[in-house]
Amino acid sequence: MPVAYSVGNEEYHLKIRPGDVGRYVILPGDPGRCEKIARYLEDPRFVASNREYTIYTGTLEGEKVSVCSTGIGGPSAAIAMEELIHCGAECFIRVGTCGGIEENVLGGDLVIATGGTSGAWYPIGVSIADTLTNVDNNLFVTSEVTNGGVENARLLGTHAANVGFVNSDTAYFATQSEDAFASEPAYELYGLANLYDSVLEIAVLADSGINSIADLAGKRVVVGTPASSASTMGWTVLGTYGLTDKDVKGSELSIAEGVEALKNGDVDCVFIFSAAPNSALTELSVTKNFKLLSIDEEHQKAAIEQHSYFSTATLSADLYTCTSEDTTTLAMPTLLACDSSLSNEAAYQFVKGIYENLDVISTSHAMAAKINLDHAANINLEIHPGALQYYREMGIVD
Repeated sequence: MPVAYSVGNEEYHLKIRPGDVGRYVILPGDPGRCEKIARYLEDPRFVASNREYTIYTGTLEGEKVSVCSTGIGGPSAAIAMEELIHCGAECFIRVGTCGGIEENVLGGDLVIATGGTSGAWYPIGVSIADTLTNVDNNLFVTSEVTNGGVENARLLGTHAANVGFVNSDTAYFATQSEDAFASEPAYELYGLANLYDSVLEIAVLADSGINSIADLAGKRVVVGTPASSASTMGWTVLGTYGLTDKDVKGSELSIAEGVEALKNGDVDCVFIFSAAPNSALTELSVTKNFKLLSIDEEHQKAAIEQHSYFSTATLSADLYTCTSEDTTTLAMPTLLACDSSLSNEAAYQFVKGIYENLDVISTSHAMAAKINLDHAANINLEIHPGALQYYREMGIVD
């Protein structure tokens, strides 16, 4: 039972009496917010103010409602709630904000969750953030480095980011509580845009003696970070060749770590799922000759039968300075998704800002040049209403 501190009939800290407050009490931390909140009530009146506690009472749709600040921290909030209960309060609604330690992220900013710095998502995300912030649309956007699509989906699902890069498989799993998200609640994500296809690159050193995926039996293979799209696609492809984690020595490293391991001879092969060309492989081609392994048509079909969102792709022979043959592989769409709290106006301005400034954004990475309005709405998520409005205006959806 709560302990009340009262002098006579008046609470010691809040300076209120029974009848001064309603059953429902809104609890901001800052006393300065009480009057602002009270303005939304009918016939609000000032009740009391003492130390960090300021109280207003009014009505909302006929129900008596109060506002009481709690100050900073749990102890002062506990005192407020105990004394409010003693005066008849029963239901508390906490409102407020939280601080952030990133000095470059300000209140009101939209946060784009990108990926590692060696992939395409980071430079494209930075370009989108800078471009949208600099146009007249009332958006202030900042980009954040992350571990990629799975982390991004979690950040969106828990409202720790507003917009994020994800692949179509991750988007599906996150909204269905499957695969990497099997132990988590289904996240409510919306689609903003289909940007371009990311592709699987399977790289080995040119003098390794490895000429096909079947040759990877008994080899040390980097299949991507845990629960990543690279890992899902990599193990799927290996499986179509009859290879499991018992047949290859799998390592779960980031793109940069995997390419460095390949360079140093610590692994025999690295699976990379990203936009092509990949910057880490481009850098490797300066000092080492490598080749990309193809997935033949039979095994492409077998992989697509398992994951319908996979598609086929061909990488050109001149993708890197050391490659000389076209490579057949698998691809999957890269999407921009958003959390459920993004407003219609923000979503509308976000996609409008991207497609009306492609001349700038397209220079951020080779894959950014493939961002095109024609396929923007081809998304395996429910499209956010704000983005949908823009696409309807552009005539690409009904």
